[in-house]
Amino acid sequence: RVQYSKDARKMLENYKITMRNARRDILDIFKDMKKDSEISEDEYNTLDKSVQKCLDETTAKADVACDKKVAEIMEV
Repeated sequence: RVQYSKDARKMLENYKITMRNARRDILDIFKDMKKDSEISEDEYNTLDKSVQKCLDETTAKADVACDKKVAEIMEV
């Protein structure tokens, strides 16, 4: 059971890494758009905050789900 709990936490960490990489890729696209004058600095900042907020919410939900699953695994 302890190993399953560790595996669940490891999977959560891999998920978080994947999400951070996706955020970086999206922000790179937005930076290119800003550089090419397709969006303004204000629009870029708004998009950046929106992406970060979405990532934070999703990560929080994943943390809660992982905690529930670990508790479920550790029940006798």
